[in-house]
Amino acid sequence: MYTEKIYSLLEIFHSIGYYSVMIRIIHGIAAFWLCLLTVFHSTPLRALDPAMEIDQYNLDVYSTENGLPQSSVLSIIQTSDGYLCMATYEGIARFDGVRFTILDKSNTPGINSNRIRCLFEDSKKNIWVGTSGGLLHCRGGTFTNYTTGDGLAGDIILSICEDKRGNIWVGTTNGMNRFSGGTFTPYTREQGLSFNYTSAVVADDEGNLWIGTSGGGLNILTPGGKIKHPGEKEGLTGTEDIRALYKGTGGDIWIGTSGNGLIRYNNGTFRVFTKKDGLSGNDIRALFQDPHGTLWIGTNGQGLNRYKINENIFTSSTSPEALFNRPIRAFCQDHEGNLWVGTRDGLTQLKEGKFILYNNRNGLPVDSVRTIYQDTGGTVWIGTVNGGLVRFANNRFTTWGPEQGLTSKHIWTITEDRDGSIWVGTYGGGLHCLKDGKVIRTYTTADGLSRDIIRAVTADGSGGIWVGTNGGGIDVIKNGTIINYNSKNGLSGDFVYAIARDKNGDTWIGYYNGTINRFRDGKFTGYGMEDGLSGQAVWSIYPDKEKDGVVWVGTDGGGLFRFENNRFTRFTVKD
Repeated sequence: MYTEKIYSLLEIFHSIGYYSVMIRIIHGIAAFWLCLLTVFHSTPLRALDPAMEIDQYNLDVYSTENGLPQSSVLSIIQTSDGYLCMATYEGIARFDGVRFTILDKSNTPGINSNRIRCLFEDSKKNIWVGTSGGLLHCRGGTFTNYTTGDGLAGDIILSICEDKRGNIWVGTTNGMNRFSGGTFTPYTREQGLSFNYTSAVVADDEGNLWIGTSGGGLNILTPGGKIKHPGEKEGLTGTEDIRALYKGTGGDIWIGTSGNGLIRYNNGTFRVFTKKDGLSGNDIRALFQDPHGTLWIGTNGQGLNRYKINENIFTSSTSPEALFNRPIRAFCQDHEGNLWVGTRDGLTQLKEGKFILYNNRNGLPVDSVRTIYQDTGGTVWIGTVNGGLVRFANNRFTTWGPEQGLTSKHIWTITEDRDGSIWVGTYGGGLHCLKDGKVIRTYTTADGLSRDIIRAVTADGSGGIWVGTNGGGIDVIKNGTIINYNSKNGLSGDFVYAIARDKNGDTWIGYYNGTINRFRDGKFTGYGMEDGLSGQAVWSIYPDKEKDGVVWVGTDGGGLFRFENNRFTRFTVKD
């Protein structure tokens, strides 16, 4: 993908008429950078941060609407020139980071079947393609097709790998082949395989070839040509339906089965992991180990799993979107450390962003968040629109709604008083007080509040709770008594949108009409356009914690304001 971008720049330079010597210089620079890119891309330098939860990674999802020819992505590789290539049932999809290019039998000589099942790039940068109509070999953009007429055991190709001698091994529905020196050598039941349907194959560092069959369990072809068939003696059944094999680090061989869970081979011993050990499902279809040592496990519609080997901990995606409940067929880590996941419903990219996004994919009841408050103990409280009140602590979300005593699921404002109680203002359901996780008191108009729509609330530090209402001014609750302030007795407005208390004990109040009050020593002081405000609704007020006397004001379209030395300074997009 990088090659294409660099040489597109060269075409631009040609088109505007630079001298040939300049073109030679640019070609030299391009070649230098391409050389560096090849070096840096030869080994993945990064991987997804294992400290993040699976559902905290950012997702990009690609489907037929984005250019995939078909929704089933069965295999993914990143080729040595930087492209991502995907096997689909409607051809090879090559992705340059922006758009997909489709290679199929209608536009590419040599391809005689669009049903692409697997992709592999060998150590000599040859591309091998397994199809439902034979094996394709691509070199320099030219495809050569091999079928049973050339010695293949079968034309439906399921798996491809290379051993340390440079031999290419091809698994088909009718047996295994070794390709060497232009000749195919068969390995079928006649040569000792337990079953001909060879769905997965991988070579280890000792020269053994691990062969997974569908219903015939595991076969191991030794360098001496002997085929071993582990069974009950080794802790296996011998009849496993094996769908994935992966050579990990430290001599590990990982085996994904259809229904029998995940199997790890290490130092002569097999160990089986199932749902009892933390997997979200026992039908394993894809495996990949990243540079951090984390094993990624794709199931057949039972979620995406991650195994932190050193900690012996399985975690899984519980998301209803993108990955969860979608059959996973392939993994590929690109050179930037992003993880690509091929499913039966498209392609998904997992990547780290500058921010961790929390939404209904990883714990929130809904995506629309109205307010956030952190209490003195470090717990974060989140007010949502029609999702209730949410507490985030110890990396877990807990939600309060009508079942837990709230009268409304629309949470507009949150604060904490001096005894640790949490006060929650709702849109239409009044005010609630929570203590130790339980709703202990509710205030509505029936209890003396001026309105049940609460837009702002703060504690004054002396036991009073200041409640900003939608049209009723401010209600101050103290010692069970409610005192109301409105435009008839000192306030600049009755629609209160923001309340905050600074460290000097002053209370600041913002209104829909764009004005502000400061309450000090029992008196309200008003500020408006004549003092430098824009006249736009005041949405938020934040007294500066670092500098006395500084207050920040956020407005609805009027910009940001800074109050200091009894004057407002305005900041807009121009600043």
